[in-house]
Amino acid sequence: MVIVALGLGSANAQGDLAAENAKLREALRNTTLQMRSSQEEAAIATAAKEQADAENVRLNEKLEEVMSARIKEQDEGTARANELEKELATVRDNADALNVNLAKWRNAYEEAAKIAREKEAARIKAETKAAALEVTVLNLQRSNNELYQTGKDILDRYEKFGLGTALTAREPFVGTTRVRMQNLVQDFSDKLDDQRTEP
Repeated sequence: MVIVALGLGSANAQGDLAAENAKLREALRNTTLQMRSSQEEAAIATAAKEQADAENVRLNEKLEEVMSARIKEQDEGTARANELEKELATVRDNADALNVNLAKWRNAYEEAAKIAREKEAARIKAETKAAALEVTVLNLQRSNNELYQTGKDILDRYEKFGLGTALTAREPFVGTTRVRMQNLVQDFSDKLDDQRTEP
């Protein structure tokens, strides 16, 4: 019975051992499957990391290109802005010079216009004075002509005044010739006074 018990114990032990082996094999299989699964996941992760690294490198290169282009554009923009500032300064300088010249021209024009107005006023004054002088000259010529005629009349009368006229002028009783002579002298005197021109 001891042998049977030993045999049974040994069979039980072998059965336990086989069960234990089966469990261990199952665990090993599960572990191997997990390990394979982990390796596959690691390989996928590695591939994803490599892909991400490649994408990151590509994006960094693209970023560097974009940054380089931006820096170049910024430098070009700065250079263009500097050129425009210089052009603007030149335009401002030219505008200032033009304003100075315009002010000079305006002052010169105003001075010329003032001189022209003064000359025109002097011309009008001179024309007015000349017209007044012409009227005065015409009046003086008329008076001179009348005085000349009066003088001629006096000389004609004097020429016709003879001895007989002188004797009749002195006649004491009638005195008509003397009155007539006095009237003529008075008329000539009045005419001369009327024609006298005051300066």
